[in-house]
Amino acid sequence: SVALLALHIVFLLFYSLETVLKFIAYRKKFFKHWDYVLDALLVVVGLFHFGFPDADAISFLYAFRPLRVLTRTASTKVILESTFSVMPKIYSTLFMLFILLFSFAVFFVAVF
Repeated sequence: SVALLALHIVFLLFYSLETVLKFIAYRKKFFKHWDYVLDALLVVVGLFHFGFPDADAISFLYAFRPLRVLTRTASTKVILESTFSVMPKIYSTLFMLFILLFSFAVFFVAVF
């Protein structure tokens, strides 16, 4: 367990340094690249989890770690960017479907 903790610290320091250097290099453009923001979020979660090891409520965000690998290649990056860019339209469509189904439910409860 000590070896895993040491490995976790080494990787956390490496990714923290990488994120800080990216932030210094890109400044305001850093927040326009969602994969950089994802990296920063994972580093913050890692630091928080390292500082508070009993806080398991935040550790579910580690599930987003595989997205780092997917953002490294160009083809998967295009697929992920297009998927995330379509999400607001999907949410609005689902909201309209919910309103439609809700109105039919209210109508049929009132009629029958």
